[in-house]
Amino acid sequence: MNSADGNNSQPQRRRRGTRSVGGCLTCRRRRVKCSSRILPCDNCQRLKLSCSSSFHWNFKTWQPDSKYAMQSPSGSVNQLANDTELHPYLLPISHDPGSSACQGTGLQSNMCIDASNAADSDFNPNHDNIAANDLLMIPDINTESNMTSLPSLTPVARDNADEDVNQILELDAPSIQYPGSSLWAMPSLVTDDSALLDDQAAKMPWLLTVKQSAWNPYQFMLDTTRRNANSPLKHSILGWCSAYISCQSKSQLSFLGTFYYLSAADSLGPIIENLSTNNIAKSASIAESLYMLFSTAYFLNSCDLMLSDFRSYYERTDLIRVAVKENWAKIKENLGTLESRLLIWLAHFDLRYSLFSSRRSPDNLFNILVGLGAFPFLRSYPEGHSYLSPCFGNKYPRKELEEDLVQEPCHAMCDQIFAIMGRINAFASWNEEHQQYFEWDNTLKELRTAKIEVLQAQIAKIRAECALLMREQQDSKAIDRSLFHFLTVETLHKSATIMLNRVVEPDVRTDPESQEAATQIILITQRFRKLNYLQFPRSSHTWPLPIFIAGIEITDVIYQDWIITFLTELEPLGTHIRKTRDLLERITLEQEKKGKRVDVQYVMHNFDSVYI
Repeated sequence: MNSADGNNSQPQRRRRGTRSVGGCLTCRRRRVKCSSRILPCDNCQRLKLSCSSSFHWNFKTWQPDSKYAMQSPSGSVNQLANDTELHPYLLPISHDPGSSACQGTGLQSNMCIDASNAADSDFNPNHDNIAANDLLMIPDINTESNMTSLPSLTPVARDNADEDVNQILELDAPSIQYPGSSLWAMPSLVTDDSALLDDQAAKMPWLLTVKQSAWNPYQFMLDTTRRNANSPLKHSILGWCSAYISCQSKSQLSFLGTFYYLSAADSLGPIIENLSTNNIAKSASIAESLYMLFSTAYFLNSCDLMLSDFRSYYERTDLIRVAVKENWAKIKENLGTLESRLLIWLAHFDLRYSLFSSRRSPDNLFNILVGLGAFPFLRSYPEGHSYLSPCFGNKYPRKELEEDLVQEPCHAMCDQIFAIMGRINAFASWNEEHQQYFEWDNTLKELRTAKIEVLQAQIAKIRAECALLMREQQDSKAIDRSLFHFLTVETLHKSATIMLNRVVEPDVRTDPESQEAATQIILITQRFRKLNYLQFPRSSHTWPLPIFIAGIEITDVIYQDWIITFLTELEPLGTHIRKTRDLLERITLEQEKKGKRVDVQYVMHNFDSVYI
């Protein structure tokens, strides 16, 4: 990125002693006139926006003007230049809220609005309702005293909530100085976010994985971001962190979180474009681009699903779908083991998104990978190695590797079960399309029976394989991470059983097999709940899908109430949990009225989109 002063193609003009155009940074980024020289300006006051000074700042790149770089505290600007000159595509992409990226109904537009409303409290004398992240941007305010309402982000006593949140949010950034001061500084936008990242890294094993050691993929990804202060991955992680804190505290997404999210989101387009147009020549650069693409998209998609911004999620994932389909040969040749796992996780997200959407669509990332025959390749590693072995090399502990190898069959089985769920979804669409012909067309009727028998046989095969996997664990009362994965697979294949039975027999309220499967899912969920296995985002790859499917099938009122209560407990994990609970309550009422099963897609037509 070149600033206006550093662009040699333009005629050089003598710098005036005063600016030719006054105005705040907020109005400049909105591309509206602003002649005010005091904060807040008239425009920002009228629209209730956060009015920010732009003196000595290049508002297009969010970096201090090079002429004033020496005035920056701690020399962080020079360090930033050194950090970002190696990989230009890793530079933060500037985002203009007035551009098309902030228009529409998706998260990007909502975040621009939410950020403005949340940051408006910077000049509000009543600071009681200020979001936690926004407090970081206000000088001379006791942050600690304003965070007592935020819950703890670690599985410890909630009395320590203030201390935990402060550890995550604390930033070593200069306070805001208004016009007339030497420099206006945005906390951690491009320089001083290392404290936030370090604190969040310490919490990451608790939040995103059942592994209770630093030998996990999220710790590895966090460590790789230290090579570049402004990589898309780093900003996506910080955006996810801000979204999680927002859900925990039931507050709007902060301005800081909005910046990180938009910066990371804007960076994916050039990466995909370079990948698709063969602008990346070296295989090392292609591998690095794939890692940056899939890791950044993983955190951004997690953020979208957490905040129920399905438009942004769909548009971003659609770009990845097209890129994978059109460039699979190149991707396959340069894909590492961690990137393979990230691609699988993205595919799982997309399949779950499509399962209960109001419009069944087979064109999801999971089905694309199935069509390419990609899963055997994505799950293949050298004998005696796991997908984390290349990440940590010879330092990877033997015990961790052995546990990975024990769990890998469960992960592969998850792929198979999700594939069966996708086939059940496709069968449901086919069944609905041809339902009117079954009574008089015996050929179609026989074909329907054959399709059902194939799906039942596939589920029975998974059931038998699960029984073999569980044989060594069935007498254990404790739940370690291996058993957690085993039991999760158990809930998934029972969920598939319920899904198929609901399609095959839609005119009954339930059947004994489905009731037994739903009961077993609930009992496993209760076991997980006692040990806090589902109260953190680490469960988001699978949950709350099984308990939702059990909830729409179970007829026991006590179990129904328990599931609703449990989903209410999980609401701090994201708005999608609340929507899942609301959808479940709606379906339960419809089924009670009609005395038979109700198609989830039918209810979805009169309901907001929900990711389950």
